[in-house]
Order: sequence, then C-alpha cells, then structure tokens
Amino acid sequence: MKYCPKCGAELKENNHFCPKCGHEITFQKSETAPQAEKVKNNRPWLKNLIYVLLAIACVAYIYKTFIGPKIEPTVIEAQVDIDELTGIWIWNDPADVLEGNPESLLTMRSSDGQLIGQDENQKILIELRLQGKNKFTGHLTFNGIKTTADTEFDREYNKLTFKNKLSGLDWYIKKK
Repeated sequence: MKYCPKCGAELKENNHFCPKCGHEITFQKSETAPQAEKVKNNRPWLKNLIYVLLAIACVAYIYKTFIGPKIEPTVIEAQVDIDELTGIWIWNDPADVLEGNPESLLTMRSSDGQLIGQDENQKILIELRLQGKNKFTGHLTFNGIKTTADTEFDREYNKLTFKNKLSGLDWYIKKK
C-alpha cells in the first residue's frame, strides 16, 4: 500500500492526487529501475578497464606489425632421400688427393640404405649413411687410404661437403 508523502493518507494504486489534501502523486515507472541504476553506477571502473585493455591491445598490435623485430618464418628442409643423390657428381680436389687430377667424375648409387660413389679410375670410394635431415656419416677412401668425414648435403647448391675433423680439410662434390 502507498501513502501520500505530504499528509500520510492512504492511496489507492491508480490515484494521481491525494484524496485528502489534493497533493499530486508521482509514481516511479518501476520498482526495479532504481536498483538497476544503482548497480550500474557501482561499476564505472569496468568501462574504464575495457578501454585500457583495448588501448593495450591496439598498442601491442601496432608494435608487432610495424615497429617490433621482424621474425622470418622458419623453413624446414625435407629429409634427403638417398635416391635423389644418385647419379653423376663432379669431385673437387683442393688438397690434390688424386695427385694432379683436381676434378673427377663419380657415379653415386644407392645400396641397402647407403649411398656409394666411385670414380671411373677407382681412386675414390665414398660410402654415406644418412644420420639426419641433410647430414651423413661419410667414409672416404682415396688411393687405398680410408678416412671418415661429416658430410652435409646443400640442396640450394646441389652439393655434398665432406668435413674431415682430423685433417681439417673440406672436399665437396657437385651434382652434374
């Protein structure tokens, strides 16, 4: 039940004026409206928090896109297939292992998961076992002398490089 704020007389629900004193009665549209407004006014920090988070996100995006260090995508090279290395190769001999024959042709063939190469004069024998994506353990025999070398295949230059740890010498062969 409602009462007149001026004289305290009891009011009916639809009265717009007090029947006793004639005071104009104003009704609020909803009883829950003041509570909702009160709750809304209790969270002004939420709106500010959203603005701050949006500003941080914008600054991070601008930094990453335009200002920050450029990170190049990583190119993952495919595993070498031994069969792709078969064929004719040219031997480069900077250490003159072949005694006056700086270039020689090698025929590389695949055999039991191993790559075997030999020159036409049978002075060079190469045996390679795949150890990683582009890395091999290489056993090289020059004029009967056997050595071991870490071997790496470079797809860009289509070349196999042999690095002998003991002698410090590097040899390479290029696909013809």
